[in-house]
Amino acid sequence: MGEGPEFGRLQAIANKLGISNFVRFTGGLDHDHVLEYMEDSDVLVLASNSEGWPKAIAEGMAHGLVCVGSDRGLIPEMLSNGRGVIVPQEIR
Repeated sequence: MGEGPEFGRLQAIANKLGISNFVRFTGGLDHDHVLEYMEDSDVLVLASNSEGWPKAIAEGMAHGLVCVGSDRGLIPEMLSNGRGVIVPQEIR
């Protein structure tokens, strides 16, 4: 959910990996629709180059999602101790 400069690149990566049937790229949504998607999801990925307090991670955790986030801002603290998966900001 959401849009940003990496939107097209992430879609291309999903296609290249053959997982596009398992990933939804919705674009921007209003908050009510975001929560509806979270109720029907298994994983939340916050691939961010910069992040302060990651509200999306907190909402994902509240919905019982496996959360994956970049190593920026407070994401590593929120996902430490086995609460989620932390990945480098850039994966090449």
